[in-house]
Amino acid sequence: MRSDRSRLSLAPDAGRHFAPHARPRTSNPRRFASIFCCALFIVALVGAVQGQSGRRVQKHEEIPPVPTPTPLPQASKPKQEAIKKMSILVLVDNAIGMQTSTTAQEIVMQSFGQRLREADAFVITAEATRATRGEAQRRAKNEQERFVVWVALRVNGMSSDPAGISRPNAEDYHIEYGVYEPVTGRTRTYGNVYLRAGYGSIGGVAVGVPRCYPAVFAYEYEFVVGAIDAANRVIKAFNVPLPPVCGG
Repeated sequence: MRSDRSRLSLAPDAGRHFAPHARPRTSNPRRFASIFCCALFIVALVGAVQGQSGRRVQKHEEIPPVPTPTPLPQASKPKQEAIKKMSILVLVDNAIGMQTSTTAQEIVMQSFGQRLREADAFVITAEATRATRGEAQRRAKNEQERFVVWVALRVNGMSSDPAGISRPNAEDYHIEYGVYEPVTGRTRTYGNVYLRAGYGSIGGVAVGVPRCYPAVFAYEYEFVVGAIDAANRVIKAFNVPLPPVCGG
């Protein structure tokens, strides 16, 4: 009896573990689909992580600031040196002779000095005492800086009015001038300006006396123009540009 019971008690365990023809369980389609989706998600997640780890972070290159250009030092303009004016001493041979018109002489001397003053390159000093040409040259030798300018109104030989009473004719006169250097007395320039009827006219018609010069009669016009001509020659002797008449 014991042997039968022992067989009966062992039979269930033996059948549970060693039954060769046990029926396999059938797979669930929904479970398989869930597993498949999970696998795909894991694969995608791993690829994304690998892509992120392999991607290089692009560094933004910093643009260097544009340097502010340093202003070039401007070359200082050389200061214009003040033009040193030349000193001149004007001497006049104002001897009055029987044939010399005092009116003509005054017009010539006044116009001559006025024209020199229009040149801004001179410091002019004048003396009223009479001086001959030789005296003017000797005076220049005693000067240290001043040039001596000498001027005289001369009669051309015998004029048509020996007594100098009637109206002066321009063609009877000429203006003599000279410039002498200081210390040496050397002659820088010398010459004569011969007056004539219609002197300084255009086609024989007088163009009129410059407005800043002394008012004269028509027959005295040539004396003004002749004096301006003589003064212009003196100015040119100093290599000075001729200034405009009456200051332009």
